[in-house]
Amino acid sequence: MKQYFIGFFTGACLIASVFMFMGAGESNSKIGKYQGFAYGTNRTSEIYLLDTEIGLLYDLGYDESANRYYWRSRQYVDTALR
Repeated sequence: MKQYFIGFFTGACLIASVFMFMGAGESNSKIGKYQGFAYGTNRTSEIYLLDTEIGLLYDLGYDESANRYYWRSRQYVDTALR
């Protein structure tokens, strides 16, 4: 009976490790590339989007002539590590 449980436990560990190693490859996913945040109150709020890969900061602008919102690219973050 003890050998049965040891074999069962060993098999379960091997199966779990196979699934972990299969999912451990490099991914091209862009999850987490952008971080969005807002600052201010409802009437005077600023909405920002930060590109965490290259350090660009975008703010949400409004074009009154076209009656639409758009993202303006701003180089606020220094990408060089010092």
